[in-house]
Amino acid sequence: MKLAQFLILTCFIVLSLFLTPASAEDPSQWHLPKGVKARLGKGNIEQIKFSPDGNRFAVATGIGVWVYDAQTYQEVYLLTGHTERVTSVAYSPDGQTLASGSMDKSIRFWNASTGEHMKTLGGQPENIYIHSIAFSSDGHLLVSAGQDGYIQIWNVQTGKSKSIFKGDEGVMTHVTFSPDDKTLAACGIGDTIWLWDIQTTQLMATLKRQTSIGTFAYSPDGKTLANACGNTIQLWDTASGRPVKTLTGHTRLVGPIAYSPDGKTLSSGSNDKTICLWNTESGQLKKTLEGHTEDINTVDFSSDGRTLVSGSDDGTIRLWNSLSGKQKGTIKGHTNSTKEVVFSPDGRTLASFSTYGSQVIWLWDAVSKQRLAVIREHEHIISFINTITFSPDGRTLASANSIGKIYLWDAITGQEKLNFEDPSTIELVHGDYRSASASIHYSSIAFSPDGQTLASGSADGTIRLWNVLDGKLQATLEGHTDFVNSIIFSPDGSKFASGSSDKTIMLWASETRFGKNLRLATLKGHTDIIYDLTFEPDGQTLVSGSADSTIHLWDVKTGKHKATLSGHTGGVTSVAYSPDKSILVSGSWDKTIRLWDANTGKHQRTLTGRMRVVHSLSFSPDGTLASGSSEGAILLWEIR
Repeated sequence: MKLAQFLILTCFIVLSLFLTPASAEDPSQWHLPKGVKARLGKGNIEQIKFSPDGNRFAVATGIGVWVYDAQTYQEVYLLTGHTERVTSVAYSPDGQTLASGSMDKSIRFWNASTGEHMKTLGGQPENIYIHSIAFSSDGHLLVSAGQDGYIQIWNVQTGKSKSIFKGDEGVMTHVTFSPDDKTLAACGIGDTIWLWDIQTTQLMATLKRQTSIGTFAYSPDGKTLANACGNTIQLWDTASGRPVKTLTGHTRLVGPIAYSPDGKTLSSGSNDKTICLWNTESGQLKKTLEGHTEDINTVDFSSDGRTLVSGSDDGTIRLWNSLSGKQKGTIKGHTNSTKEVVFSPDGRTLASFSTYGSQVIWLWDAVSKQRLAVIREHEHIISFINTITFSPDGRTLASANSIGKIYLWDAITGQEKLNFEDPSTIELVHGDYRSASASIHYSSIAFSPDGQTLASGSADGTIRLWNVLDGKLQATLEGHTDFVNSIIFSPDGSKFASGSSDKTIMLWASETRFGKNLRLATLKGHTDIIYDLTFEPDGQTLVSGSADSTIHLWDVKTGKHKATLSGHTGGVTSVAYSPDKSILVSGSWDKTIRLWDANTGKHQRTLTGRMRVVHSLSFSPDGTLASGSSEGAILLWEIR
């Protein structure tokens, strides 16, 4: 009896080792890269596609392909293997295969039921970056489109390239088969949709759009082709190649569009943050779905047409009843490309924002790895956040934007405390106050160690010093001739440094003498843009990272160049010292983080972690390193 119980217990333990990770841990922590102890966010949402039976949907993201259960909204699995962001996904018509296309130039085939990798097409240097993929209706062929205007048709069974088509534009962004598999349609970033005969590979027709951005979709019967055209949707008769109808209702750029399976409804997502459902016969707007707070990236109908799924830059996936227009559920946790990530001084909170025109700051609990709050700037159509930083006491988060405004936020509640701008740069334009020019575009900010002064760097090369208590401008400093990309105060607050696109670094005295802040020195040596600066903890050495792929160390007292650290193969975007002062880290366009001995300058090791461009690095007091990059997730590294 005891032996039997022992065997049953043993079997249970062994089986538990092979169960899906969902039973053991937070799905956002599945498949962490080597050296990473946690991931914040599940990657940016590129595209969503329902499985043919409607039971699951796949999401292409910057870190891989997420597959969700369409009924429970729970993660089924995360597919990793691509070395760049996944841009497109497609299910085979029989639902047995899931294909994913990536910027790593490869197409991977997965068992749609188990998630097992089956085979890979392309991935060679001579192949193209993949922007879009689609199966033929019989599942025998797969088409891919991407860089340099090339389109390839692949034999799914053999994995061989069958035909190659060429448009005359640089990037082909969308491609699909007609429902009868006789025609191949594709568009790029220009104003043309190409239609080719698949059998003869001859160009049949070109449809000229009114604008150069937009996707398209065939109606299920193949008689109509709909394409996004500015803030409208154009319907074309495929037989005659003539436009037959224009759908108007969106107020900003239309992105993704999709037909319902019965062809009676067309869905469209827009940068106006809404989804419109259209009657395809009359062209009338049936319903407007509201709920997303950022641009809509993707929409798709379930096979029965009753559910619509949408993905947005707001990091959510939303499921809608397509008949009533009511929201059925929301999946949170996805994140956009991260431009900057900053630890609070106590290491308990992380703040981040994304790269592409974001007006949103996300606050994360660094312990639980959960999102705490969303800070949203007062919306202005032409503004976006450029940089953020915490005050020394951690109570305030500052943000600076592209139209010359600086906001101070309560770092706990996310509530606005104060906002200010230089009155001399404001003008009235069409009844709306905004910055007079791009010159006031703020590209960097920093608090003084005592928290009383905030320094900001601008696109025109000027630096402004602000009183944090009342937002009053104290001084405007001139010297740089281009963007000021980085500002940092010395640990003792006696000076600050600024790095610029003019390839120079300037050291300034923090104290004002005779009404002027004194420029102490101009440091020259880099051959390209200065991206980031950091002081050594003792304040004796200044470190700079540059687009010339090097890191320079400078003697703060003399202004002399001390050393150059080489090894990166792309621009160095971020530099930081570990809290114990022993390690200098650098992030780069070459998709790596390099660790250097802070005393000797010797390279210790390189972190890769399936990252794209590394935009930002920040240490917590306990030595945890946070990295923000283009794949749409924040990685927390254990570097010891």
